[in-house]
Amino acid sequence: MYVAFKPRLSARAKAQSKSLQDCRSSSGMSHSMAERLASLGICHSMENDHIPNGWDQEAATATGDEDNDTSVIADDFREVHELPSVDVKSSSWKGTFISILVILLLCSIITFAIYIINPDIQNKLARNLNKDKLKLSELLANKYSPLPTFNGTWITDTSIAFIDVQGNFVRYDVEQNETEIVIDATIMKQYEVMRATISPDGKYVLLISHIKGVFRHSSLAHYKIFNISSPSDIITVNANESNKDAYLQAAKWGTVGSQLAFVYQNNIYYMPDGLGQTIRITNDQERYIYNGIPDWIYEEEILAVGTAFWWSPDGTKLAFAQFNDMDVDFQEYPWYGDIVDLDSQYLDRVKIKYPKPGHTNPIVRLFVVDLRTMSLDTPKLTAVRPPTNLVKMTHGDHYLTSVAWINQNSLIAVWFTREQNYSSYSICSPSNQITDWECENNFEYMVKDGWVEVNKIYVGPDQENYYTLIADESKRKNVQIVQINIKTGRANYVTDGERDVTNIIRIVRRPSFNTTLIFYMATREGKPGERHAFSVEVSSRQLMSSNGHFHVLAQQQQQQQQRRQQANLLHHSFGQQANRSRVVLSRGNDHCYTCDQIELNQCLYNQVQISTEATYYVHQCLGPDIPYSTLRRTDNLTFAEPWLNNRALQSTLENKWLPTVRTELINKTDYVLIVQMFIPPTYKKDSIVKYPLLIQVYGGPGSQNVNENFKMNFGKYLASNKEIIYAYVDGRGSGYQGEAYKYQLYHKLGSAEIEDQIFAAKYLRDNYKFIDKDSIGIWGWSYGGYATAMILAQDTAPDPVFACGISVAPVTSWLLYDSAYTERYMGLPESNKQSYFKSDLMHLANNFKGKKYLLIHGTADDNVHVQNSMTLIKALNQANVMFQTQIYPDENHGLPGVSLHLYNRMENFWQECFQMETYIEEIGLRRRRIVKKGPI
Repeated sequence: MYVAFKPRLSARAKAQSKSLQDCRSSSGMSHSMAERLASLGICHSMENDHIPNGWDQEAATATGDEDNDTSVIADDFREVHELPSVDVKSSSWKGTFISILVILLLCSIITFAIYIINPDIQNKLARNLNKDKLKLSELLANKYSPLPTFNGTWITDTSIAFIDVQGNFVRYDVEQNETEIVIDATIMKQYEVMRATISPDGKYVLLISHIKGVFRHSSLAHYKIFNISSPSDIITVNANESNKDAYLQAAKWGTVGSQLAFVYQNNIYYMPDGLGQTIRITNDQERYIYNGIPDWIYEEEILAVGTAFWWSPDGTKLAFAQFNDMDVDFQEYPWYGDIVDLDSQYLDRVKIKYPKPGHTNPIVRLFVVDLRTMSLDTPKLTAVRPPTNLVKMTHGDHYLTSVAWINQNSLIAVWFTREQNYSSYSICSPSNQITDWECENNFEYMVKDGWVEVNKIYVGPDQENYYTLIADESKRKNVQIVQINIKTGRANYVTDGERDVTNIIRIVRRPSFNTTLIFYMATREGKPGERHAFSVEVSSRQLMSSNGHFHVLAQQQQQQQQRRQQANLLHHSFGQQANRSRVVLSRGNDHCYTCDQIELNQCLYNQVQISTEATYYVHQCLGPDIPYSTLRRTDNLTFAEPWLNNRALQSTLENKWLPTVRTELINKTDYVLIVQMFIPPTYKKDSIVKYPLLIQVYGGPGSQNVNENFKMNFGKYLASNKEIIYAYVDGRGSGYQGEAYKYQLYHKLGSAEIEDQIFAAKYLRDNYKFIDKDSIGIWGWSYGGYATAMILAQDTAPDPVFACGISVAPVTSWLLYDSAYTERYMGLPESNKQSYFKSDLMHLANNFKGKKYLLIHGTADDNVHVQNSMTLIKALNQANVMFQTQIYPDENHGLPGVSLHLYNRMENFWQECFQMETYIEEIGLRRRRIVKKGPI
C-alpha cells in the first residue's frame, strides 16, 4: 500500500512521492528502484534542474526515523483509494540483481556529476536542509522585528542627539565623526529615562520617564530637566512643590534658549528657563475644557498629535488651542477590573466625551499669549477670531486643523467646515480696532464630491510664502505641493506628475541662488507602493511674477464642466473679492535622493531626516528587504556612512523558511486592483498542490495595504508555518493613487471597496490553480473588521467566494462611530440617510447564514466601542445566525494584553474553516484523499 502525502503533513514525503512518479514515468524502471532514486531527488533534479524545496522540518525531526513515521501514518490516516498491486514478471534473480546494481551505479555517477557541476543545486541543498518555520511566539516577542533605523534628532546642521545602545544620551558630530556623552547611562538608568530632548541652546536636557499611554498619541509621563554643565542639578518639572511626582500630560521646549511649556490637568504652564520657575498660563477648573492638548476627537481625527500649542519663531509668544467639551455627549464602557478585595466587587464604568454623527462637537478656540508681558498672577490671553465668513457659514461649528507662525506678529490658521469639504487658510494678526487678533481669508480650498484632507502648513524661510499639499486639476487629482503667497493669496503648484506627494520634509533658503529648496516624500509614477525622497528648487521671483491663481469651477460653460467633471472646486479669496483664473505650474528640477537602487529592487520604501540646513540626511531604507540606514550628504549621493544595519535580524531570517512575495495587477474596466501575496515556501511552479487563501482587508478611505515596506507579520507566519497564501488587495478608495480614486467612496462607505475585494478574490480563485477554491477566508481590524463583515454579507452569489471571516473591533454602524471621521466621508446623517442605512450591517444579518464568522472585540475600546459588536450580535441572534465570538474584558482597540491568545484564537479558526485536518494530493491521473482523525 502506498500512502500519498500533502506538504502540510510531510513535504519531504510529498516530494519523494512526486519524484517517484517522475522516475517511473520517465524511465520505466521498477517501483523499488524509482523509490530509491526519488528519495535522493535525482530524477526530479535532472528534469527540473533544481533540488525539491519544501521539506517539512517539523515532520523530519518529529520521530527521527522512517519506520516511526510510517507507523504514525498507519494509525492516524485512512486511505480512500488503494493503488493496484504491480505484477512484475519474475526473472533470474542474478540478472535482476546485476541490473539493479548497474542502474544504481549509473544513477549515482550521474547524480554526483550533476551535484559537482551545478553549484546551484549545492547551494539549495545547503540552504534548505536546516531552515525553520516562523514561530508565532517569536513573532509576538518581536524576534523578527527590525530595530528602529534612526532614533535621533538633528539639533544642528552637523550634529545629532540620540540614546545609544549602551543607554547613554549622546551628541554625535557628523563632520568630525566624534561622539560626546551628554548624560551617562547610569544616570539615565537611575531616573528610568525612556526619551530625552535637548534644549535649543544646548544647555539642558528634558528627561522623560514612566510614560503611560492615554489614547493613540497622548501620554502621561514624569519630566525632569538635566543641567549639562552641572550634572548634579536635576529639576523636576511640576506645577507646584506639592505635586513633585505628578504625571504631566505634555512638555515641550520652546524655539530659543531653554524655555519650556507643559500641560498639567488640562492647563498650560510656562518656564522661562531651565531653572525651575513656573508660571501658570491658563486656569480652567472644568474637567472637560482642554488647554494646549487635544480632546479625544481632535487627537484621533484632526491633529494626530498629543499637543496643541505652538511657539513663535523668536519664542516671545505662544499660541494654543482650547477645546471645550462641556456639551459633548458621553460614551461609556464597562471596566471589570480584578476582584481582589471588597472595594472591587462592583462594576466600574469609564466615561469619555465622544461626539457621534449629527451630535454636538467640541467648541475650539485659538489664543495667543505674549510671554514677555505676562505676570505670575494674571497672564493676559488674546483670543484669535476665525474669519467672519467662516463663522457665518458654520455658525461656529467648525474645526481648527493646523497652525503655523509666520513671524512674531502673525500666524496662519486653517479652518474646516464640519462637513470638511471647505477649508479656509487665514492670516491672523493683531487688530487695530479690538484687542483680539483677527483672521482674514488668504486662500480657500473646496472639493466637490469629495473631502479636504488635513495637511500641515510650512512657512518658507523668506516668510513671504507658505506651502501645503493640495490635489492638482488632472483627472487623477494627484496630490502636489502648492506655494501660496502670504500677501496676495496667489497659489502655484511646484510639483506635478502622476504621483502623490505624501509629506514635506524640510524647506531651506538658498540666498546665493535666490531660490527655495523643498525636500519632500512622494510615490513614483506608476508605483503607489513606493516612497522616495525628492527635492525641488523653486525661484521665488518666478513664482511671484506669475499671475496664476486657483480658480473656482462653479457654474461655468458646459464644455468646461464636462472636461472637469470630477475636478476639485478650488478658489482663492483675498479681502472681499475672489480672483478667478487658471493656476500656473512653476517648478524647478526634481532631484531624487533614494532612487539609486531601484534597478536592484532595493530601497523602494524610504524615509529621510534632513539636517537643519540640508547639508546631511539620514537615509532609512525600510523595504522591501530588511531595513537599514546610512548617513549621507545631499550634494554627494556616493557618500554613505552606515548608521544601523540590522545584521542580527538578517542572520535570524536567513535560517527561516520565508514566503515568496508576489505582486499582481488585476485590470478592470477603468481601474486596476493591486494584489500582494505571500506564497508559502513549499510552493513549486509545477506543483498541483492547492493552498488556502486568506485576505487581510482594511479598505478605509486613503489606506494602503500593498506597498514595499518590510513586513514580518501574522501573514508571513501563516504562509511559512501553516502554508496559507496570505494576500492584500488595494482597490477603489485606497490611497496614493490620486484623490479621485479615494473619492469613489464619498457618501457611500461599504460599496466600491467591498465590491473590489470580492472581485479580486474571485479572480484569484478562478485564475490560480494552486488556490483551493473551497478554502478562501478574509479578516480585518477596525475598518477592516467592518469591511470583512460587509464582504461576507454582500458575497451572496450562487458560488460565494468566501467560506469564512473574522472581524476584530469592527464598526458595525456609522451612526456609532465618531463625528469627524464619519461625517468627512458620509456627510451629516440628516442629509444622507439612505447611505447611512445601506452601510449599516444590522439589516444584513440574514446574509451571514451559512458563513463561518468570528467576531472579536475588547470591552475597553475607546475608539470603536464594544457597543458596535454588541449591536451586531443582537441582530445576528435575532436572525438565528450561528457564529462565534471572542470578548476581551478591559482591552482597548489594539488588544495589547492578549496578543498570544488573540492570534492563537484566529489561527484555530482558520484551521477549522480551511479543514486543515484534511489534505488532498493528486498523483498522476489518480486523486487521493487522506483524512486525519481527531482534532488538530
